[in-house]
Amino acid sequence: MINRHGIFGQLFAPLICVMTLGGAAPALAADLYVLPTDGRPLPDHVAPLTLDTHPEPKHKACDLLFDGQIEDGDLDQFKTLFGYQDHPEYGTIYDGFNDDAVLCLSSPGGDLNEALAIVDFLETMDSGLETRVLSGDTCASACTMLFLAGNYYFEGESIDRIVSRSIEPTARLGFHAPRIVMGNDGPFPKEQVENAYARAVRIAAKVFDFSHRRDTDGQAFMTPYLFTRMLETPPQDMYYIDTVGDALLGDVAVTGVEVRATLDRQLIHTICSNAFILDDGLFDWAFGSGWKRHPLAPLPEILREFIDLMEAPRDYEQIRYSQDVLIETQDNLIYGVAKGFPGGGPYYAQDCLVRFDSYDEVGKTVTLANLRNAWDAGRNTLPVEIMVAPQYPQSDHSEPAPKHTNSPHAYWQHHASTEEARLHSYPWLITYSMAVWLKDLPRLAPRDAETRPRTASIPIQTTTPAAVPETTCDSLWFQRNLIFHRNGYCFGGKRGQEVFGNEGCHTKSPQLSAGETAQMNQIKSAEKELGCR
Repeated sequence: MINRHGIFGQLFAPLICVMTLGGAAPALAADLYVLPTDGRPLPDHVAPLTLDTHPEPKHKACDLLFDGQIEDGDLDQFKTLFGYQDHPEYGTIYDGFNDDAVLCLSSPGGDLNEALAIVDFLETMDSGLETRVLSGDTCASACTMLFLAGNYYFEGESIDRIVSRSIEPTARLGFHAPRIVMGNDGPFPKEQVENAYARAVRIAAKVFDFSHRRDTDGQAFMTPYLFTRMLETPPQDMYYIDTVGDALLGDVAVTGVEVRATLDRQLIHTICSNAFILDDGLFDWAFGSGWKRHPLAPLPEILREFIDLMEAPRDYEQIRYSQDVLIETQDNLIYGVAKGFPGGGPYYAQDCLVRFDSYDEVGKTVTLANLRNAWDAGRNTLPVEIMVAPQYPQSDHSEPAPKHTNSPHAYWQHHASTEEARLHSYPWLITYSMAVWLKDLPRLAPRDAETRPRTASIPIQTTTPAAVPETTCDSLWFQRNLIFHRNGYCFGGKRGQEVFGNEGCHTKSPQLSAGETAQMNQIKSAEKELGCR
């Protein structure tokens, strides 16, 4: 049996004593580069931005690189990328860019207003650019707006925009409050100060607006946790996303990680503690909205509150709660339960039930996943399932606890059949303590070639073998949208319009046959395996 008293302070003590702060270094003006591809043709209009070689081997993972300090006018580089220009008859025209491109960022920040203008422009273009910060690179201050706007744009039965951004373990993603730059020649005229203040308020309103934007699944592009870190960190300092807790609270995917764990009770305890700290509505709280005095506090403060809460005495006149932690395997699944989380009063506690896939036995140290891209590491893949069940108090005169609570598998099956069951799912990162530094996570060996595979192991049936001779991301896109086209789908994206056209289209919600639906599901599975965007 795990002794849970005192364990919380041991887990989180290293982080509570340390806050990571820093400042942005001077940098050259930013340049947007189009990098060599793996054979996919580039539009002619991007020639002014194109490099013949990758700046470093790690940039083979990128289609685009934005490098340097953001300045007024950098939006024009992104307009060039999309062939965007004024037209006397149509107002504006644009040629588009590859739909599944990866934009790597390396910038200390700069002009926040320009960064937000780029974000708005990319949204207008339905760009679908996934954003990454590679190991050793920095994306700080204004650059974080570009990072957070990263998304996967999916056009099918509907147009979906899904958050897709990631950092590697030694990347530096930093937030701080914006500042007003007035120069060093003061005092300044009243009108100049008022204009500068008004501009700052307008920019703050734009950031606030961005913090409320959601993708198709309802996920925030900028979580309240990140928005608060930005506002409360002084301009001369920097709050870096450098722990597991920061990444989870900020919905920032971490890639290049081999998720290794020992299948034991400590793992179940860590997962459940993390879910409790995330405080996303899974656990109930009898009195008030939650256990945190300051729900948006920085991670070290949250962990201090959590330790105080979990280690506080809970002896209510001989009323007892079990705090056992159990784990077992059943049908190639790991089941676990960590009992006795507080519920806000003496009337009941809460038991955390965990389930995830594994073909290994309890006690083994195994690799649970390899997080190579944002799809693997983010909310697109949520392999760890958790439910919470009430635990009622025991005393010398009460009936024994129900037998099903002694087996994690039986407990899961029983609670799943009740009306109170609510299932939440989480990424693999939740298997690590929130206090673990990202730089200390087990690292995947780098690949020599582009990180996105180009062939799938899942065979796909096709009615046009001459048009799509091999299973690639491009061929899967073609097959998927060909089905929609044949059923009268009206394409909103430029790529779909160019390839299929909209002549004779009549719907945005085509009705598919059973066979077409089965084929569509097969295509989507292959796209997931390839990491297509």
